[in-house]
Amino acid sequence: MSEIARQDDVLLPLPVVSPEKIMEAHSRLREWIAGALEAKRDFDILPGTDKKVILKPGIDRIMVGFGLRATFEVIESEVDHDRPVSYDAGRWQTIDDPGRERKEQLKAEFPGRFRSSKDKNGAWRFQERVDEVGTSYGLYRYLVSCRLLTKDGEVVGEAQGLCSSMETKYVRDPRS
Repeated sequence: MSEIARQDDVLLPLPVVSPEKIMEAHSRLREWIAGALEAKRDFDILPGTDKKVILKPGIDRIMVGFGLRATFEVIESEVDHDRPVSYDAGRWQTIDDPGRERKEQLKAEFPGRFRSSKDKNGAWRFQERVDEVGTSYGLYRYLVSCRLLTKDGEVVGEAQGLCSSMETKYVRDPRS
């Protein structure tokens, strides 16, 4: 249970655990996660970066290890299968590599239109942004609550997430 102090009519939360205990708990947690999760299955490198991200199987494994289960509830939804949605979006199209000098020249002349990036295998590719205007049909938007529960049903964590077919990656094909 957290402690609260009152000072000059201001409520101040006070620590309930020493820094040493927090550091020890954090070290034990990191050790447990390192032993429980497997690369490429439970976590992977985010394409185009050097950052590790946890994947769904890794989350499931951590929840089992801590004796937790997730429940989901749709809080709000908006569904209109026939709604026309106009979009003005762009996408990155891989093009032939014009050589180092020409790439740098294109990037300088047209900022934001050309880029070099790595694909999911780590290979470099040269891309051009292509504008796309169109109309798709269907609007799908969901606000979902996720609760983490102990085996006794006690809520130990809660979060909300929103997804929408208006997001750039879905606006062309909202039913996906």
